[in-house]
Parts: sequence; C-alpha cells; structure tokens
Amino acid sequence: MIYEGNSDHVVETMMRFAGYDKDILAEANVDAFMDQAREYREMVKGSAWNKTLEFIMFQNYDHPLNAVRALEAHEWEQSDWFKIIMSYLADPAGTHLPIKLNPKKYIRKSSEKANEELKSMGFEDVEMIRSTEAEKAKAGEVIAFSINGDVDSDEDYYLQDSKIILTFYEPKTEKEIADEHPTEIKMTEDVKFFLGKQYDFVVNNFRESGFTNIETKEMAISKMGFFAKPDTAAKIIVDGEDHFEKGSWYAPDVKIVVYYYVKI
Repeated sequence: MIYEGNSDHVVETMMRFAGYDKDILAEANVDAFMDQAREYREMVKGSAWNKTLEFIMFQNYDHPLNAVRALEAHEWEQSDWFKIIMSYLADPAGTHLPIKLNPKKYIRKSSEKANEELKSMGFEDVEMIRSTEAEKAKAGEVIAFSINGDVDSDEDYYLQDSKIILTFYEPKTEKEIADEHPTEIKMTEDVKFFLGKQYDFVVNNFRESGFTNIETKEMAISKMGFFAKPDTAAKIIVDGEDHFEKGSWYAPDVKIVVYYYVKI
C-alpha cells in the first residue's frame, strides 16, 4: 500500500483470494465486497454469542477474512496516519513521522527529566504547570500528563507538534504561605510543646510571637496529679479550642487562656 499510495491493489488481491478470478468477464463490485465486511462486523458485534463463535472458528487463523482485510486496508488509506506516512515519503525534510509514546510511564517521574526526554524525542510543545496540592507525591514529580487535551491517554503514536502538559507537584514555600496570611501570626509550636513548661515561659512565647490577648488562670492540682508541678502549663485554650498545631495561623488578638497548676 505504501509503495502504491493507495489500497486498490490490496483490495483487488483480496477479491482474487475470495474467488473472483481474473478470467471472469463480469465487472467486480468493490462496494459489495466491502459491504460483506461491514455486515460481518455488525453481526459479530450484535451479540456475545456471535463474538464467541468468531473466536472458536478463527482462533487458529493467522489472517482475518479476505473481505475484512480489504476493508481494513481501505480504512487505513483514509486515516491520518497513512496520509502522514505518504507526506513523509514525499517530503522527508518537511514532515515528521509519529512517535511512539506511553504517557502513563511519566507519572511520578521527575518533571525536569520528563521534560528533557520528551524534547529529545522531538516533541516541540511541552508545557510544565505547577500544582501545590497532591497526595503521596514528592516535590518535582509529575502528577498528571495531558496530550492534546487528553489526560488518560494510552501508549500510541503521536505527532511531534502534539500539545503536552506536564503537571508537577511543588509545595508552597514558607513565604507563599505567609503571604496568604498577611494579618495573622503563625504558631511556632504545637500545644504539646507548651504543656508542662513554666507558664510564664509560655506566656512570653506567645507575646514575643505577637499575640496580644493573653489571659492566665489557676488550676488546682488534684490529689491524683502526681506528675503535675506548680506554675507549669496545665491547659491552653486558643480561640476556644484546647488543641492547636504548629504552623497554624491566628489573628494577633485571638483570645489565649493559659491555665497553670497551683497547690491548694
């Protein structure tokens, strides 16, 4: 087909194999021959039983039915890939052949290495997009691969001018996070860090961080409080909650209550 530039001779040969001898004077009906293949396809698709029968009948065959082979050759002649191959043969310098590519293999790979590899293969339009959110991904890893708008492509042949988008994971920097909280203060430690420490140390830590609404309250050591020491932080309430994490953000005037142990 590539040498001839069309499927005419392949179709004619398949018709010969099917019984249309060259000595027959009647003119061959190519369309009718193709219709046989189309009808066969529809019949096989019509039910699972027909599909099973086809498998049983042809499981030891190396080639499909003659009419089917002719139709497939004709369809390939009409395809973009065939036209690209013919264009390449006519002008090798001006046309690029498709490149075999498996997009899924790049997921979880280094985005920089993926970008370099794709460009070395000849892909000309590769864009990298950063995402700051991803599950179980390392910084710099590819988390999504899009080619020509398809994010779930299988291994196939793609043109070099295909649009490829590599989405990679890169967490936010400390500065970027701080810029999202321009009027707030970040907790330097979590609540567990402060519990059991001298309460004046805890209060000073909050004040030095910039918090302004800090209150202290006494809490009596119970009879079972063998490990509780006087003047140490027993409980800390921030914005009505007794739990906060390191790196969480609060307004400077958020209410903070530091409970400390005292003997009675």
